[in-house]
Amino acid sequence: MKHETFPPTSVDSFNVRERHELFDEDSRFRRELIRIGTEHEERVAEIKARFHADRSAFAVAKLERAA
Repeated sequence: MKHETFPPTSVDSFNVRERHELFDEDSRFRRELIRIGTEHEERVAEIKARFHADRSAFAVAKLERAA
């Protein structure tokens, strides 16, 4: 028994288009998460650097007072 093949229907075309749109949306979402993560890492690095600088300045001032 031979199976008939049918040309793609508009439903198939819609499904392909919908999958592409979802993939594009997913890609945009992933890029946005990466951007936010990178900004967060940069901000954390800034805060840590400022904290260590303040801590070092405090230690130096404490040593100067003790001397």
